[in-house]
Formats: sequence, structure tokens, C-alpha cells
Amino acid sequence: MGQVLLEAKAISKSFPGVQALKSVDFELRAGEIHGLVGENGAGKSTMIKILTGVYTPDSGDIFFEGEKVVIDSPVKADKLGIRVVHQEISTVPYLTIADNIMLKKYPTRGLGIINDKEMLRQCQEILDALNFQIDLKKLDVDAATWERQMTQIASAMAGEGGSKVLILDEPGAVLTSSDLARLFEVLENLKKQGIAIVYISHRLEEIFSLCDRITVFKDGQKVATTPVAGLTTGDVVKMMIGRELKDMFPKREPQRGETLLEVNELNADNVENVSFQVTRGEVLGITGFVGCGKEELAQALFRVLPSLGTIKMKGKTYRTIKGAIENGIGWLTEDRKATGLLLDFSVAENTTLVNWLKVHKGGLIRKATENRIAQEYVDRLRVRTPNLEQYIKHLSGGNQQKVCIAKWLLADCDVLVFSEPTRGVDVGARGEIYTLVNEMVAGGKAVILMSTDFDEIVGMCDRVLVMYRGRINGELQGEEINKERVIHLASGGNLA
Repeated sequence: MGQVLLEAKAISKSFPGVQALKSVDFELRAGEIHGLVGENGAGKSTMIKILTGVYTPDSGDIFFEGEKVVIDSPVKADKLGIRVVHQEISTVPYLTIADNIMLKKYPTRGLGIINDKEMLRQCQEILDALNFQIDLKKLDVDAATWERQMTQIASAMAGEGGSKVLILDEPGAVLTSSDLARLFEVLENLKKQGIAIVYISHRLEEIFSLCDRITVFKDGQKVATTPVAGLTTGDVVKMMIGRELKDMFPKREPQRGETLLEVNELNADNVENVSFQVTRGEVLGITGFVGCGKEELAQALFRVLPSLGTIKMKGKTYRTIKGAIENGIGWLTEDRKATGLLLDFSVAENTTLVNWLKVHKGGLIRKATENRIAQEYVDRLRVRTPNLEQYIKHLSGGNQQKVCIAKWLLADCDVLVFSEPTRGVDVGARGEIYTLVNEMVAGGKAVILMSTDFDEIVGMCDRVLVMYRGRINGELQGEEINKERVIHLASGGNLA
């Protein structure tokens, strides 16, 4: 590692009802990959937004290359060479890879006309530096997920001076294991070139595989900055949540009862001849690699995606979203911000979102009733919020997810489809969600856990259906369920 490149001293930042950061120090060296970890709401995102000029700190100083600087806008951060790649892939589908790389930094000639030849030359130069190759004339919509992720990184490297500090927020959340390995190779190459990398992830296995040092945040304060070498997962978890997390996947004896959901020969986009049953009191896992068809299957089960075949809930066929809800099916969607929440509405309003009849009378909202119901579920799920009127967009990812779960618990669904329930959720909140799943099935409900996190699938499920290219490639039960078998089936193998 080289000299200190970026340093933040005694940074504090507060929002109404929340002390997001309290006198936090952070140091980043040239040529290092520095992991930034902590529970949702610990202050990581706030610190990154301060370093990139989105927020202005209430107090504290920032030094860059030894000089005190004021980063009062993203433009200022960009000029310094501090660039960020956000968790959500935000490339433009119907532009080329080259256009996406140079989108805000097009080289031009007279009268502002884009210099296509120079653009391709600059893009190729960036790709060579990354040791990554892709057809620059390919449309983004035709690119694989990992190629779009790499396009975002290449875009961060574009422009005058390139990037000196590269911040990546949960880059592995949408990548397969093999794609993640490619990403790591690119980041190691950038590290050798002296670029400082901040790597934010809730997946501690990524932190241990990649990072030189880590900084742990908790409740808006820095707990420690330490080399990764010599640390264990238990050490980091204890720093993050202030206690040991002995059993990430709480044990439960399955008590399977009557059949609730029956799916027969279901066909839809990327779903082919899928049949299965779900019984009361079980956790059924549906897994596979990214693109295997599980998300399309979830959409078909909830009748969002047109499909052929039959779906029965307690013997009754349903064909609409309304029918799914009325027959007792809830769906925790994969992208909570886009399809699970109304971000500019309150915690209370989101909790009662699919249960509006319980809080309306004569076309008017009974606010006292809404608050009473919402408070019950906020307390039950331990949602951390200053008050019920807080906009849901200001809550951490883990607490947003709990509100998503609350709205379906309030609907009293018998079958809950959970799509990637712990994606972007910190380790402490994950444990709480797993405990909640066990409580639901112990109470006689059924949970369909759809996840690409194979550890989660192995640790939580009574039965597992593994998908490959839109089909169910195999079923595992009880002691048959292990990571090796799941990966084998997810890769297209068979158990014969």
C-alpha cells in the first residue's frame, strides 16, 4: 500500500431524528482495496455521499493528497478523481457500450459533434487498463449483467485524469460466482496501478477474499480500522453488531401439513413445464444461478407475468394479482425500491399498503387506526425508525425490507414468496429475517424462499428445487441439501 490518499477527520452528519455520523475518521491509501462494512444504517452510505459531494458534513475536514479540500458537489469529487459505482446498474439499455462508458464525457470536435473515432480509442484504452474486453459497439441491452457492471466501472475511469479513488457499493449483489471472480481480477489490476478502492459489501466472504484492510461502522461511529489478515468472520460480525452471531440460520423442526399451493405444468417467459407443491409449515427453496428463471417463476405465481398452466391455492384456481392476494399469497419482490415500496410515503402508509380496507372508512383514511396497526408491526419486527411518519426512503435497506414483510404479515397470507429477501441487508438484519421466516412456518404458514445465495438456501430450507434454464433440474430434501449438490444441479448437472 502507498501513502494516504484520502482522509476524513471527525466527520459528523445529522438528519431530522437521526445522527447518521458522529465524529468519524476514515483513511484510504493509494493502491489498497479497503472494505467498508457495518449494518444497514451504520453510516456507510452517508460517509460515501460526503466523500462524493452528495452531502455536506455538519463538521469535520477532508484531505485529498495531503491538502484540505471542500467537496461540495459530485462535480468537485469527479474533478478530484473520486468516482462511485452504485449498487443499482444504471446503464442506458439502447445505447452502445462505448456510449455508456463516455456518456458524460464525450470527446467532441467542431460545433460539439461527437468524435466517434476518438471515443472508441479512449474506450479501448480504458478497457486495456482494466484488462477487460467487450465489443464496444454492442448495445447495452444485449450485454450480460457482469458486462454492464464492468461498463459502469469503465465509465468511472473515463474523463480527464481518470479515477484515483474508486468506490463500489455492493458490486457483487447481482453477480454470479464466476462473474465475481472476473470483477476481482479487474480490481486487483487497478490496485496494482495505484488506484485506491473502497469496497462496500454485506457479504463478508467477498471482503475476506479481496480486501487489504477494513473499516467497521456501527451506529454512526467507527468501531475499528484493521488489516483483514488474521481476522475471522466472527471477529467482524461481533464488531458490526456488538455481539456474537452464533447461529445465522436458526434451527427448526419442519412440521409439514396440508397442501396449500399446487403448480402444474406452468409455462411462461423463461419458465418451462414447472410443477411443484407447497405444504403448510415448510420452507421451500427455489434456487439457481442468475437468469435460471426463478424470478420469472415468482412473477408467474403472482400472475404478474402471463403464463400457461394451472396454479391452485387451497384447491382454488386464480388468474389475477387480485386473485393471488385474495386467496392468500404474498410476494416480497426482488427489488424492494422499484416494486415493493412507495418511497415517498411513510412507514405507516407502506405497512398498510395492501390492506387499505382495514384503515379506510367512507373513502377516508382513519389515521389513528393506521398508526395503531403500523406501530404493532414496527414493534414486532423491530423496525428502526424515528417515527411512523418517516419517509420509507430514509430507512436503511434492512428496515425497508422489514416493512415489506410487515405489509404481507398484516394481509395474513398463508403462502409468502420471498425473492432474494436478504439482498443488500446487513448480517444482523439477516438473522432477524431468518428467525421471522421460522416463526411464520411454525405458525402454520408456508414460505417459498427464492434466492441465489446458496448458503441461505442450504441453511433455511426443508426442500429445495434447483432451476436451470427455466426448468426444475432437481429436488433435494432434508440431509440431501448441501451446497455441492445445489451448485451441481444449478450448473445443469444431474444427481444420477
